[in-house]
Amino acid sequence: MLTLHSTALQCNPNVQISGDGGQLTNDAGMVLILEFLHRLHFDSLLTKCVHFDDHRKFHTAAYHDIFRQKLLLDIAGYLHDDAADSWRLDPAMQAILGQDKLVSQPSLSRFFGAMTANNLDELRQLLWKTATLSFQHSHQSQFVLDIDSTHADTFGEQESSAYNAHYMAKGYHPQVLFDCQSRMLLDPWSDLATFIPVKTPINSSKQPLIGFKHSRTVRT
Repeated sequence: MLTLHSTALQCNPNVQISGDGGQLTNDAGMVLILEFLHRLHFDSLLTKCVHFDDHRKFHTAAYHDIFRQKLLLDIAGYLHDDAADSWRLDPAMQAILGQDKLVSQPSLSRFFGAMTANNLDELRQLLWKTATLSFQHSHQSQFVLDIDSTHADTFGEQESSAYNAHYMAKGYHPQVLFDCQSRMLLDPWSDLATFIPVKTPINSSKQPLIGFKHSRTVRT
């Protein structure tokens, strides 16, 4: 049986992880996710790809920090943004992320309201660039693309949501593109009928960002 020795994080040298301490948090595994993102230089990639229009005069957390917190909440499996409030009281998350960078659920809601259509396209670019890092590392040259659709429930009068008879629910019905070999999500977009293979990325919310010079197996 392997024992985890005390190890300092590269993403935060002031924090050490070990397997012989007490239970400080229910989300200790997020430490490894943060370390992984750090080694990908994710924060730098996020800053280069996504440009949030922030007009706030008084704030403690930048929009990039709020986005990262939301991303981590989703990875941790939290279905509701109320979990952000509990992280603000979590001593481990305070130490790892920084107490001043953890925001509450209302701050997340305001952040979503401030996002623009351009930000959505930029996030798709971020998704593709992150996948590209994996392809470069693994030297993957063949791809089996799986195009499918999914559903996300919406409530109230959310923009562009509609009733879906198949799911018998109101929500969004985006198309998604996966690579079967790496099992990575490559691109979500809104309308499958506009899928056009291209050689360069297209900055449009209705067209996929990726294309291939050579033919590939596509499974639908």
